[in-house]
Amino acid sequence: MTNKLVSIYLPTHNRSSLLKRAISSVLEQTYDNLELIICDDCSSDDTWNVIKNFMEQDKRVIGLRNEVPMGACISRNKCIERATGEYITGLDDDDYFLTDRIEILIDCIRTKQVSLVCSNLIYKYKDKDLVGERYSGMINKNDIGYRNIVGNQIFALTSLFKKVNGFDVNAPAWQDYDLWFRLINSYGPCYRVKTPTYVMDISHDLERITTSSKAYQGYKYFLQKHKSNLKWSQINNLYLEDLKNRGDEVRISDVVAHLNCYGVISYTKYLLKEKIPILRRFIENIKMKKI
Repeated sequence: MTNKLVSIYLPTHNRSSLLKRAISSVLEQTYDNLELIICDDCSSDDTWNVIKNFMEQDKRVIGLRNEVPMGACISRNKCIERATGEYITGLDDDDYFLTDRIEILIDCIRTKQVSLVCSNLIYKYKDKDLVGERYSGMINKNDIGYRNIVGNQIFALTSLFKKVNGFDVNAPAWQDYDLWFRLINSYGPCYRVKTPTYVMDISHDLERITTSSKAYQGYKYFLQKHKSNLKWSQINNLYLEDLKNRGDEVRISDVVAHLNCYGVISYTKYLLKEKIPILRRFIENIKMKKI
């Protein structure tokens, strides 16, 4: 297991300054049998030169380039198609890995005897870093139907990504969730590691790949595509998840109209965290001390 080649796909567009940090976080991993496949989605800045410089310095870096902008999902899929590693995971160009991420995830695959693993992450704000949801354990078909509990990246056999044809290029948003949903429904549960190994940087003002303007269309597309595999309670909860994802206020009337046990619990946590400033600050302080 320790000798298995791991592929990392990284789509990028006009973020050369942040891209350097992302690439370095992969090359500095404690697990070094890696290939990093970067697809430049026709950037107009010096992104391609940055990629070429890293390619010259480290043979593990592979660069692809779109002649016209094609979007994040097509770029990801081009990287996945090119991948030769037995295992694969992804990275967004404005985020970065902690140094032991791959070592932790590949060890989890071995010890838990599962096909899919993910981990907790750290949210990087301008003035603080906060650990995300502290959950660990199996995520099964039922769990993934209520919300994207996996997060924005998953670690799995490359063959599984290819068997389900990678990311859905027609999805306006929720592309990550859509792929995790299909993988878990097809190949069994995903184990989530409690240790955070991935940093999501939301401190900058640059546009993220998935924008809120497309979030509602992504939610509707997801429901239409998977409604035959969703229970009514899951559909109700996804309505509430869409509101939260887009930053809309979740009202008690929304919870009542889309009643489900999962949603009531989630809404209660949301209410305590977002609506009670003293408790919110207390929770944030606790998280900061544990990073």
